[in-house]
Amino acid sequence: MTKAFLKKTAFALSVFALLFSAPLQARPNSDAIAQLKSLQSQLIQLKERNKNRPPLAYQVFCRKHARECRGGGSSSVRYNKKLIATLYETNRAVNRKIRYRNDRGETWSINTPFGDCEDYALTKRSELIRKGVPASSLRMAVVKTRSGIGHAVLVVR
Repeated sequence: MTKAFLKKTAFALSVFALLFSAPLQARPNSDAIAQLKSLQSQLIQLKERNKNRPPLAYQVFCRKHARECRGGGSSSVRYNKKLIATLYETNRAVNRKIRYRNDRGETWSINTPFGDCEDYALTKRSELIRKGVPASSLRMAVVKTRSGIGHAVLVVR
């Protein structure tokens, strides 16, 4: 990976962390929407590189839940007030619904009462698709934290 790609990835993840860290308002204010729109052009420059095979646990999940892993619709979305509100509301609802518990066995689940990062991300993906966000615009990504631990996130393109 190039340094430029890593910087863009770090920037995108920083924005993601900033927008989706607790506590969040029930609805984003106009300043948050303006910031997202100004960042959108920079985030569009982030490209997928070095595509790897999905983690084995995700492949197992997709065999069990094929409908949850299908694509469809546009491969990117236009950020607007309605979409941003949907993202915030879904993020908040799922974060409240699932209680954190490290599953150590790398079992990827959906709509579970207890789970870790991939369970949150998969449930958010499912909810967003149900609310009309195109499946093909949602990407599961596994990134490394500063301490080198893998962390699953949902990326909305």
